[in-house]
This record gives sequence, structure tokens and C-alpha cells, in this order.
Amino acid sequence: LQSIVSAWNCSQKVISVGNLRGRLGHIDKNGNQYYPATDMTTPGNRAPSSSRGPARTGLLKPDVMAAGDVTLGSGPFWILNNNSYNTAIDSGGWHVRNGGTSMASPVVAGTAALYLERCGNSSWGNFKSDLLNSATEDSVTGNVPNYEYGAGKLDAFELMLETTGNLQILGDTVICQMPIELNTNLPLINYNWSNGENTSGILVAQEDTFFVSGQNAQRCLIYSDTIVVTQGSPLPSPSITQLGQSFISSSAPNYQWFLNDNPIPGETSQVIYPDSVGFYSVAVTDGD
Repeated sequence: LQSIVSAWNCSQKVISVGNLRGRLGHIDKNGNQYYPATDMTTPGNRAPSSSRGPARTGLLKPDVMAAGDVTLGSGPFWILNNNSYNTAIDSGGWHVRNGGTSMASPVVAGTAALYLERCGNSSWGNFKSDLLNSATEDSVTGNVPNYEYGAGKLDAFELMLETTGNLQILGDTVICQMPIELNTNLPLINYNWSNGENTSGILVAQEDTFFVSGQNAQRCLIYSDTIVVTQGSPLPSPSITQLGQSFISSSAPNYQWFLNDNPIPGETSQVIYPDSVGFYSVAVTDGD
């Protein structure tokens, strides 16, 4: 432990990237099979040269792991056109072998660029939180976080999904006597409803399907699922019959009795036995 280098690893704002073996080997431009001379680490495992944390302050490092060792990346022409580099060039002649955290770190930096392109108002904390939350663990990493693999292996696609938010449309989906109001569970910078409205909430008076999109505080464009608003069938107004010391409502699925327009706690059956002087009424509802 604590083979990790340099003061910058003591900063929580620095993303410290560990090095995974990317591939076992490749065919070079001379048609020969290349393997590292002394290292046959299985792809997906931590490379022996990748340092373990923690930082000297005790901060958990590395933060995340990405593929580095035995990586083929696009090569510059001054290498590709020089036969002395053929053993480092792939069989197709366009890619050059490199490795270590010199390759793993740019993978994470490029992922950060994609993240910030999608969510331009994000802070370093937003990126780091989503990066670590989306990292994956497997039989190689063991339980993460740990001082060898950090939060786990980079998963750029899952990281992008972390920015989609959990935007939901709130409100009733059945119209009875009155229009219904739809709004969202998350505040947005701007709103684009499927019916063309741009307000935070909309009033719906007839059945239709609805979805909404917009930008959240990080300026990530997020979308809700689609909901279906249907037209309900209003119940007939109930009537009350007096029988002895009781009041009986006409038949309905559910009841709520009122005294002087205030709901009476617990009085939700078809029959009520009044024990106070006042004006009694009943409201009925169905599943919609």
C-alpha cells in the first residue's frame, strides 16, 4: 500500500486513474505476435506497475481504473512511416502500441470531456460523483471502493446515463369533472412539453399522451417517460336517505362523510350514525 506518487494525489479534486491491462498482445506490422516480455497479466486486471493507495493523507486513491497497458491508439505519421517502429505498430499500419497510466488517464479525460459537453454547468464534484457511482466492480476488483481499484472500472456509457436524471411527470392521469395539472419532480432551467407548452406545469382538459424534456441545473438535457391521460366517467351525485337514527348514502365504491363541510375522521362507510348537530353530507369516489 501507499506506493502512489506525488502531492497531487492528496487532492480530492484530482481524478487519480489506475492502469488496467487492456489486451494481452497484438500482431505487429511485421506480422509477428507481440506480448510484453515479462508480463502476461490477464486483460482486465490491474497492471503490476499501477500504484496502490491511499494517498499519504489517507485519502482513498486511486479513484477509478481504466484500460492502459498494451493499448493500440492512432499513430502519428512520423512513426507509422518509419519501419524501425514496425514492432510497435499494429498489423493494419495505422495504430501504435502504448501503455500505462499514460493511456488510462487520457481515457478518463476524454470521458470527462464528453460529460462536460453533455452537461456544461457541471462542477468537478458533479463529475467525480457520477464517475465513481457509475464505475463497475467484478470478480477482479473485489468489493469496491478499495486501495487497489478505487471505485472500480470506468464505464463511460453508464456515466453518461448518470446524467439522464430521473425526470418524472407528477399529477393525476384521469380527468373527471375538472382539468388536471401536470408538473415534474425535478426543477428544470427550461421545459418543453409535448403539447408545445414551456411552463413548469400544464393544465390538461382532454385525454392525450404527454412527455417533457428540458435542462436541469447542470444543463444536462433530460427526458421524462411518456404518460397517458384518459377521460374518466364521473360518478352520479350521491343521495342520502334517513333511516331511524342513521343516514345511508346511495351505493358507490368509496365514501367520505362530512360534518359542516369538514371530513369526519373514520367515517368512510355507506352508513353513518350522527352524534352531533349540524349539516351532514357525503362524497363518493371511484378508482379513477
